[in-house]
Amino acid sequence: MARPKSARSEDRTETSKRQIIDAAIDVIARRGLGKSTLQNIAERAGVSSALVVFHFKSKDNLMKAVLGHLTTIYEAGWEQSLRPIDDPAAKRLMRLVTYDLEFPGKHPKYLAAWYAFWGETKGGLLYKGIGRAGDDQCLRDIRQAIEEIVPEGRYEGIDCRCLAETIYIMTFGHWHVAHNEAERYDIALARKTFVDYLSSIFPGEDWTGY
Repeated sequence: MARPKSARSEDRTETSKRQIIDAAIDVIARRGLGKSTLQNIAERAGVSSALVVFHFKSKDNLMKAVLGHLTTIYEAGWEQSLRPIDDPAAKRLMRLVTYDLEFPGKHPKYLAAWYAFWGETKGGLLYKGIGRAGDDQCLRDIRQAIEEIVPEGRYEGIDCRCLAETIYIMTFGHWHVAHNEAERYDIALARKTFVDYLSSIFPGEDWTGY
């Protein structure tokens, strides 16, 4: 049975919007946020500026759509890294760390686009409104894994909140190197820094079997 005409029209609309969002990511990654215009995004997408305006109405709306798209992609991978959820907490935590460390190499264009938002005041405000909730959830997931490891391994004197913040900031530091000094970003070395660090805090866990 053929799909209704309205459904096919919606599919074409979503495909067109996705094409423009992908083009916007390319342009933002190369030009930065301030120098990215609806005109050069339209040229990159191979469509008219009128179509971009028709779909998104304004540059701000398009930028929000870009951030929403990037956030959805990142969070899908993060959620996948949490599974199986009944795995040992140390294994889940190292999977999350590994996902974060591998992301810049797999998606350098996305990382460049994020940095474009973070580097400008207006872009930073847009990011806080869209991406902050996801960042907070990532931090909670890291902390939850740590809070499971501590009693299971009978570790004492561990400040779970502080350790979660440290891991979160360490991964962001590796993103910074991957973005600004890509030629020296070594994923194997990045993993080893975490294996060594976590092994020093939780020596009874297997940090290599993730």
